Amino acid sequence: MLALVRSSVVALAAAVFLACRASPAATAEVASTFVPIPNVELVTQEGKSVRFYDDLVRDRIVVVQFFFVHCDGICPISTGRMLELQDALGPRLGREVSFLSITLDPERDTPSVLAEHARAIGARPGWTFLTGSEADIQALRRRLGVFDLDPAIDADRNQHAGVLVLGNDRKQRWTMKPATLSASFLMRAIERLAEPPGS
Repeated sequence: MLALVRSSVVALAAAVFLACRASPAATAEVASTFVPIPNVELVTQEGKSVRFYDDLVRDRIVVVQFFFVHCDGICPISTGRMLELQDALGPRLGREVSFLSITLDPERDTPSVLAEHARAIGARPGWTFLTGSEADIQALRRRLGVFDLDPAIDADRNQHAGVLVLGNDRKQRWTMKPATLSASFLMRAIERLAEPPGS
């Protein structure tokens, strides 16, 4: 009798195993909802072609600014905060933290225009200015969350120039801060990105 029960259990287990192998539901993987950062091709102020994620973001702590050179709105404030952060970081800029300023006016902001702008404001090595195709920049802007759900507001470039995106790719930590915040507050936000989880 015990042998009969044992053989029945083994047979049932085998049947369940075969059914699970044959069932598409049992083998289908759950689709990931993660949307990777677009690895779009951009051009630096030096005329060098780079891939946004591979060359500028991977394994780095970054401060991303969307701006345009001929901006009469929030851009000067945003750039001023970046300059204050540049001073606060000192030699850590480019070594521990990289600045990425991406134009929202690629038609006018050519590499040479961006290079002149970088010289004029006193940007140091570690601060890269970038242009590219309108479509790629818009895809990047939206993936990083720098957009408004209202299409009328979203069409205003000044709305996007008023925020800074801070990220630590290695730890997968990302945040966004208004550029109007004090440099000391923004600096603390950058430092927190590098801290161990829970600290």
